Amino acid sequence: MNRDDDEQLLTAGDVAREFRVDPKTVGRWAAARRIKSFKTPGGHRRYRRGDVRALLEADETAGDRYLLWSQERGMWWRPAASGYTTDVVHAGRYTTDETIRHVLRSARKGVPTRVTVAILAPPDDDVPSIDQSNDEVT
Repeated sequence: MNRDDDEQLLTAGDVAREFRVDPKTVGRWAAARRIKSFKTPGGHRRYRRGDVRALLEADETAGDRYLLWSQERGMWWRPAASGYTTDVVHAGRYTTDETIRHVLRSARKGVPTRVTVAILAPPDDDVPSIDQSNDEVT
């Protein structure tokens, strides 16, 4: 990548998709100075692609990721808590902090059989993928 790509500005949503987290998490990272951000004249945060890339590279080796299973719906949570899926390949990977927050919120509903369950996610290369050329699972 060239320097111009590193200078490209991204929204919190763009960054969230890269990390498979909620955009609010990206805002918390910026507030905690884990990632550099800039504010637009309208007050919106923007992030340089180079800073995001550096954090992604550092993040690859740091911390576990979790899959969240909704017992209430019988499905996996999608990335950024954007819905549900029956396909684990499309399930979101959540940080420890996000996992704790979502599981506790689910537990507060008071129905133990419907609590969201956290499962340690396998490394991305251990998740089966579909070969688009012949639709076989590899």
